[in-house]
Amino acid sequence: NRKRDRVKALWWETGGLTLWYKRLEQGTVELPRPDDKASHVTLDNVELAMWIAGVSLKAAKNRRKRMAA
Repeated sequence: NRKRDRVKALWWETGGLTLWYKRLEQGTVELPRPDDKASHVTLDNVELAMWIAGVSLKAAKNRRKRMAA
């Protein structure tokens, strides 16, 4: 929407389809940007949870876990 205060997202799993809808009371939604030529954005379950919670996906880093020697 123009005010960028609402989110609608579809989540597909083997059991069916889920529609997520959230309206923010304050602030705006930062939309994830698709890759260069892609027309859609694909998020995994962790990224979706972070996005719905309002965490910036640009600022989030995927850190590798170190194995003990």
